[in-house]
Amino acid sequence: MEQSSIEEQKYGKCMECKKLGKLMRTSILGPSILCQICDSNLKAQKFGRCIECKQENTGHNWCQTCNSKRFQNDFNNWTSGNDDIDKFIQNTQLSAWDSYQLLEWIPYDKFSKVKYIAKGGFGQIYKATWKDGYIFHWDVSKNQWKRFSEKSNKFVALKSLNKSQKITYEFINEITSHIKVFSFKSLDQIIRCYGISQDPDTKEYIMVMQYANKGSLRNYLNEKNKKIYNEYKKNKYYETNLDLNLQIWGYKVGILRNISIGLRRIHDKGLIHRDLHSGNIVCNKDLSRITDMGLCRPVNYKELETMENSVYGVLPYLAPEILRGQDYTEASDIYSF
Repeated sequence: MEQSSIEEQKYGKCMECKKLGKLMRTSILGPSILCQICDSNLKAQKFGRCIECKQENTGHNWCQTCNSKRFQNDFNNWTSGNDDIDKFIQNTQLSAWDSYQLLEWIPYDKFSKVKYIAKGGFGQIYKATWKDGYIFHWDVSKNQWKRFSEKSNKFVALKSLNKSQKITYEFINEITSHIKVFSFKSLDQIIRCYGISQDPDTKEYIMVMQYANKGSLRNYLNEKNKKIYNEYKKNKYYETNLDLNLQIWGYKVGILRNISIGLRRIHDKGLIHRDLHSGNIVCNKDLSRITDMGLCRPVNYKELETMENSVYGVLPYLAPEILRGQDYTEASDIYSF
């Protein structure tokens, strides 16, 4: 075998300059394999350079080198009261290559107008106003974080988990799955997790999530159908039944398309949702988004021996092979879809 072929198998070939080398890595810009030089150049072209350190930005208005130092300098100014959670949040802040990859510890007193919405299988969901809003980027002129909702308070969903006074693997796993999948590209398909908080009364931990202003998929479909029928009645002399049916199917196809893109994003990250059903789809600004990543696991994940025969999910959405005791796969997710 020729020497170049051996090196190519060992190190890979840069998709941009076509050169071989040891310093190969998967670019944050996509799945292409790039050498350090080309990856750096492409990031600089897309995101520009940091006005402080002059290095290429790693995301939109985001320099990982500078921002990780800012977060690290602030570590002593906050704590969740739990070392595991502190380390988990700190790791996301140090490794975040854009604002979508980080978490914050958000004190409960930062929320107001907390309102109960619904009860899920693992806890309760509340709507609240977050007066600060999430971090967007560093404002050099003001020497502080630019937040999304500095002038207008931001609605968020608070997902409290039952009996989560002691941190569990499932709690950390769900948040990790959201971070791993979420990026600027999945902004319109996956519900975002902003950080972690804690109920001062129950001491249960809370996931601070993006609020879906249209509610559940079922609620959205009902409201959307009413709206279309009302518009049809007003314009009944100008539209036929065919026009009405096309409108209804048109927005339903859009919903399905968005869910399928979100599911592909999950699979592209080597994960399986394992609990995809209509109850885990919410709508925000007329776009359907996947939520509830609590059972999300890596493709090669194997259940513990004591849980081999456990089946999770909503029965009508479970693939036949899951009911026969086989492992969850990407194909079983697609069946649920």
